[in-house]
Amino acid sequence: MKYAITRRRITPDEPVMQCGFAARTHKSEGVHDDTWATLLLLQDDKRETAALISLDVLYGNRSFADGAKAALREHYGFTQVIMNYSHTHGCVRLGGEPLK
Repeated sequence: MKYAITRRRITPDEPVMQCGFAARTHKSEGVHDDTWATLLLLQDDKRETAALISLDVLYGNRSFADGAKAALREHYGFTQVIMNYSHTHGCVRLGGEPLK
């Protein structure tokens, strides 16, 4: 079995409306902690590759998840794609389909 792991900062560069703060009436002010996307790839002896993705966001809707998984399978040939959202209230939610 082979594996690889990578992590990228996904903190927005500009102020955004944060999820999980129902009383908030304005966009974010500065950054306390960065948010991250982490990818773990696992490849078995048959060269089938599974991708496990963790995103520091409140959540992603079904359309986003399905579109992202399909794009990753098509572009990289991953056998399985598993997505996890950390449910971070100080961040954004993801919706719609990703750009191809």
